[in-house]
Amino acid sequence: MKRFLFRCLLLAALAAFCAGCGKKEEEERQSLVLTVAETAEEDRRDTRASSADLDTVNGFRFEDCDEMVYCTGDGVKLRRKPGMDGEVAGYLEKGAYVHRIGKNSKWSRILRDGRRVYIAAEYLSPYPPETPPETTDENGRREEPRERQRSISDSSAFIQ
Repeated sequence: MKRFLFRCLLLAALAAFCAGCGKKEEEERQSLVLTVAETAEEDRRDTRASSADLDTVNGFRFEDCDEMVYCTGDGVKLRRKPGMDGEVAGYLEKGAYVHRIGKNSKWSRILRDGRRVYIAAEYLSPYPPETPPETTDENGRREEPRERQRSISDSSAFIQ
């Protein structure tokens, strides 16, 4: 925008300088006016192109991106629209590798099973999540994490 104003000011100064000149100078001034107008139109096109990379969904502006990221949380909700009021479209498990196609500071747009869904950005990372070290009992058998043991024992109460 500053370039455009500077060019217009420069054009006005040049026009004032050439006001008393002959036909040749008039042709040069018209050529200069066309050049400045064309440049201003290019600037406007550039501005529109950069804002085309941003779109708004449910009040959130998204910047286009194309990257693969990991889910760092377990059972993270996927939503049809960004925001806590968006309908839940599924869940993502820890370590899932997904294609992110849009982002902002709070939400990310990903492709999951061919659909566009949204996930809280805090649960995505370009790095795989850390996994806890495996533990073994005194006989060398792998032990389940305590949370897993609880969920297995809790769920067995429902099986009859």
